[in-house]
Amino acid sequence: MIVFEGDSGGVIAGVDPRLRLAAVLSLAVVLYAAPSLAAPVAALGVAVAVALAARVPPSRTWRRLAALNGFLLVLVVMVPLSTPGEPLARWGGWTWSREGAARALRIAAQANAVMLSAFALLATLDPMRLGWALAGLGAPPRLVQLFLFLVRYIEVIHQEYHRLDDALRVRCFTPQCNVHTLKTLGYLVGQLLVRSVQRAERVLAAMRCRGYDGRLHLLVVPGGQRGDALFAAAWGTALLLVGWLGWRWATP
Repeated sequence: MIVFEGDSGGVIAGVDPRLRLAAVLSLAVVLYAAPSLAAPVAALGVAVAVALAARVPPSRTWRRLAALNGFLLVLVVMVPLSTPGEPLARWGGWTWSREGAARALRIAAQANAVMLSAFALLATLDPMRLGWALAGLGAPPRLVQLFLFLVRYIEVIHQEYHRLDDALRVRCFTPQCNVHTLKTLGYLVGQLLVRSVQRAERVLAAMRCRGYDGRLHLLVVPGGQRGDALFAAAWGTALLLVGWLGWRWATP
């Protein structure tokens, strides 16, 4: 039985986790459908406001966004090269198109807006509450269980990997570019899989001893309901504004 209590997150802390997850998903849908760059730019402003309200740690958020934008930088460079249209810049035999640059910037702004809003609304939730929110929105039960088990046992598997790695180091194993290293790493991965399967069988047996019948029964204790209606109204207004700007400034 899993009990949910209050969590951190500024003024967002009292909002129902299902409402938070639905808010992030709805923003992603609106941004996908909106045809112009104005929508993700406005959504970025909304995401920043929510992040400030949720009091997310700035340093951690910047590090995560930096990792995302490192990948998006490659996208911004490559998409204009492969998109036909009016030339924007030329270098050697390469030509960057204006249409491709606009598309790449729009994708980058969309990704940053969705990720920042997800950090603000979901990163302040503990994994168990997030799993409950998935179940509350009608996600398949097996998907919810897989997510909850993954959160619980990913660290256990990580510790098992470190034990195997320590055993290799004790035996003076030094990775090199040769066949012996490849075989050793293959044995390491295989042994990790075998131990993971064995642990999974022991966990399943323990759960069956405790009456597990294929379902996880979640006992929900809401952290607070007073701000749900206000948050829903504010988020709905923000989505309408983002959508209106996206279609208002669309190129005919």
